[in-house]
Amino acid sequence: MVPAVQVSELTKVIREKILVDRVSFQVGEGEVFGLLGGNGSGKTTVFNMLSGLLEPSSGSIVILGKNIKEIKKGNPEIGMVPQQDSIYETLTVKENLEFFGSQFRIPKKELNARVHSLLEEVKLSKKMDALAASLSGGMKKRLNIACSLIHDPKVVFFDEPTVGLDPVVRKEIWDLVNKLHAEKKTVIITSHYMDEIEELCERVGIMFEGRMVAAGTPSEIKAKYKLKQMEDVFAHLIKEGG
Repeated sequence: MVPAVQVSELTKVIREKILVDRVSFQVGEGEVFGLLGGNGSGKTTVFNMLSGLLEPSSGSIVILGKNIKEIKKGNPEIGMVPQQDSIYETLTVKENLEFFGSQFRIPKKELNARVHSLLEEVKLSKKMDALAASLSGGMKKRLNIACSLIHDPKVVFFDEPTVGLDPVVRKEIWDLVNKLHAEKKTVIITSHYMDEIEELCERVGIMFEGRMVAAGTPSEIKAKYKLKQMEDVFAHLIKEGG
């Protein structure tokens, strides 16, 4: 497996509190990898360090052969879908995509084609001239994802992509992730939904109190603990303190 993302001994300490404790894992090119954990487990802190929003206290992150310290914000090879929508509500759906595309200096003809293609993918073509503020929560989430993909990144990070969404929209987000997988994109997803991680991810890392306490395919992890459901594995790890 050729690693697209390599994390080694990643640690984050704030005010003498260890939020992430020597976490190591790698994600292969074209793989969908899940970081599973409850609130306070450290998975969002890991996400923020992977995406360059937070500087590690120690350890290293290498993405597509480059150390995270060398990667500038707005890197065309990386796409980030934050938990909170980052769209501009006073712009239309189409204008949002055009704005984010302009940040990567995509040629106008190419950008126009990319905008219309993504609008089809996220099922917002009929809403392209609507203000983002007028969209439903599920539509805003789909627009947020489209804006993160406008530059056709090779690696995409999703932070809790379906929190608060109804089952129909949740399935639509799953379909988008599966499409990225089919396109050989590398995807890392943080979640606390067991079914989501098991459905979408080839391999999983389980976080607990800042540490990665289990890693492997869902089948491998369940077999290791002789349990049939990921929910049972997670409950067991919490009970045993990781």
